[in-house]
Amino acid sequence: MAPERIVFPMKWSPVVRTVTAAVNCLFVAIPLLAMLLAPETWPLAAGIGGCVGIPVWLICQGYCPRVLEADERNLTIRRRMFGDVVIPVRYIRYVRVVSRAEVAYRSVRTGGSGGYYGYFGTFWSRRLKSFRLYATDLHGLVYIVTADRNYVIGCSDPKALVERVGRILGTDVILSDI
Repeated sequence: MAPERIVFPMKWSPVVRTVTAAVNCLFVAIPLLAMLLAPETWPLAAGIGGCVGIPVWLICQGYCPRVLEADERNLTIRRRMFGDVVIPVRYIRYVRVVSRAEVAYRSVRTGGSGGYYGYFGTFWSRRLKSFRLYATDLHGLVYIVTADRNYVIGCSDPKALVERVGRILGTDVILSDI
């Protein structure tokens, strides 16, 4: 019998929608403005826009988390293009709900996106240390410690995810960040 799979959608927050729309508009507007204001610079502006804008767009869209799936064996973060992130449940040592403030205001992005197509990449904070963040909304975050890596994952129902992992592992569940 296949393990029961629970799906947690990763919906974009208003901030992610706004940042993504604004940056996409800039990628289009800058070459167009260059063409209107200084027609002789149009090829250079279009070339720079194409060489910078298109790769950034593809990379960020490819790494954007879409959905979190949880079953008895794995937590799987489905991404748009560049493969899924699979966290085997048996390697999880600790899991708890973490506050938005802990991640958004008390951490430093060391590589990744801070709102363009979501929040993903490597981050660091004094309390959480180095962690991989996969979220499209900073409300409803779960902190997961494994044998080799720490994760912060956005989840539409963080308490249900923490309870499920705790039940699978047979450990006490920590629902709040104190």
